[in-house]
Amino acid sequence: MIKTKKDLYTCGVELTSEILSGKWKLMILWYLRNGNIRFGQLKKSLDGISEKVLSCELKELIQLGIINKKIYYEKPLKVEYSLTHYGISLLPILYSIFEWGTAYAKTFDVKLKISDSTIHKVLNEKINLQDENKKEKSLIS
Repeated sequence: MIKTKKDLYTCGVELTSEILSGKWKLMILWYLRNGNIRFGQLKKSLDGISEKVLSCELKELIQLGIINKKIYYEKPLKVEYSLTHYGISLLPILYSIFEWGTAYAKTFDVKLKISDSTIHKVLNEKINLQDENKKEKSLIS
């Protein structure tokens, strides 16, 4: 069952804000955009996050129906996280946030760790996602 903090929200913006609030959730979803990822890989990608906080954030995103957790019972035990269908529906928003933040950094001379070539690669991912969405919509109609 999906568990939100309140029973009644003013509007979708309030609910979305609650779901995506916190320092790490958007970045966790960002790293999951390209497919399955293991706990250790996520921890390594999220500079400064503790294992406890990452575990709590992942658990909350699972309870909210945004990500999946798959356990492989092998030695050593393997756990992977991925976006649910609902999580995938956030990708256009995440790409827009990426694009907005990149433009903001350029306009106000804020330094980013990523290179220009990585920025262009990610923006191409956004274009490819938009093209896929257009194809899906044309198949439906």
